[in-house]
Amino acid sequence: MHDDISFTASTLPEGYQVGPEADEVPSNVVNLTAKNLKATIAIDVAAIPFNKVPKKGTPGSKSMALPFHVKTPAGVIRMNLKVTTLQKIAETRLNHPDGGFFVIQGNLVGHFLEEAGVAFMPKVPKTPPPPTPAAQPASAQPQQGEQETGAQDPA
Repeated sequence: MHDDISFTASTLPEGYQVGPEADEVPSNVVNLTAKNLKATIAIDVAAIPFNKVPKKGTPGSKSMALPFHVKTPAGVIRMNLKVTTLQKIAETRLNHPDGGFFVIQGNLVGHFLEEAGVAFMPKVPKTPPPPTPAAQPASAQPQQGEQETGAQDPA
């Protein structure tokens, strides 16, 4: 089978901690219950080893999934990603020389991302803002009662 593919997500800002620090919950906290926890992981597409993705047309690749591991400050998140989707992303990224992000989404259950899906989000080059029209000096603007331009009346 295939080796697991591992990545490292960016680190948390200094002083940021994951998980509860105490068992006590202040009385002003609202407690809610969720059916699931949706997680989104963005990784620079340059870090993805597309050489481990079987080429299109490889026998059995349509039903194959590759195991991925993403190292995060909260631990390693594991998932399986469909090979057909990875093949499409491998082709699409070639049309985007500026690169982009490999975005993985799924339901986080423990340290496993269930129903994980993946998409490619290309980087869009920044375009400079359109030039603003230069303001005319106050002396160039017609005063009330004056004609802007045109032929003078030979009266």
